[in-house]
Amino acid sequence: MDETNSFLIDNKIITIDQIRDITEYLKKTLNYYNEQIQRELQENNNASLYEAHYKHYAYIKPKLEYKVEFTDGRKIDTQDDFVFYDALKEPQYVYKIEERLYISYNDNDMNETTEHNLDVTIAYSEYVIHFVTSNKNMNEEHYNLCSYISGLLNNGEDRFNDTIKKRFWIKNLIGLAAGSILTLLVFLILVLIKNEDTSTLNLFFENPLLLTLGGWVMAFVFGSTIVGSIIEGLYKDLEDGLEGGSYKEQHEDNYRMFNEVLIGKNYNKLEKRRTIEKLYSISKKVIIIRLVISLIILLILSLV
Repeated sequence: MDETNSFLIDNKIITIDQIRDITEYLKKTLNYYNEQIQRELQENNNASLYEAHYKHYAYIKPKLEYKVEFTDGRKIDTQDDFVFYDALKEPQYVYKIEERLYISYNDNDMNETTEHNLDVTIAYSEYVIHFVTSNKNMNEEHYNLCSYISGLLNNGEDRFNDTIKKRFWIKNLIGLAAGSILTLLVFLILVLIKNEDTSTLNLFFENPLLLTLGGWVMAFVFGSTIVGSIIEGLYKDLEDGLEGGSYKEQHEDNYRMFNEVLIGKNYNKLEKRRTIEKLYSISKKVIIIRLVISLIILLILSLV
């Protein structure tokens, strides 16, 4: 009996390495059946299906086909995995990827012929993955293959992860950390130029609390204006479709419905995420150090 399945993959970041891993698994499956078919043909001296005993007899040779569409309109349609892998070396120019594994063979066990088919297609575009399969009398093989591929794709990193969920907090914290470094430099300059003639500066130094609070305000302003645009640039493409306002939750639900396949305009989005995560990690440490320094300065100036 024929059975067709479509598997849902959403809210995942899919890397080129994951696509290669799936390809290698499909190749391994293809090679297994090719070897079985060839071995049985040799054992039966290339006799027809009905003249010898076969568990695997193929009228159509098993095949694994690759299709790649590029952003400039070029297309590749091949069964050569070297050509396919070469096309993946520059994912920024790839628009769509499709792989199709087709296996069909008959057996004549117990003098009764049974047809077996397995057809698997995986198509990747920038935001959508189509994973469709059909099989006939190959339920176990179909289950193993689908479990592996679905598991590999679903075990990938979530697209709507903490980097996106906490984006407003992360942006402000990174800006504040960068601004804190700048304000500390300003503070050191003020210390160096402070003298009896600079009455305005002396006013700040005579009021430690005002100096401390003013430093944090300046840090936030500096960070928002000077560093904010850089952080917004990193987030710009990652936030597509995540408008705020009254429909924030609806936009976030829609965001989760799609994937982020690292091809085309998505090719460097994981790199941007890693940059943001690194900056966020450093910023948390900077803020802690800044808090400690602020407390020390406040204490020293209060005692002077």
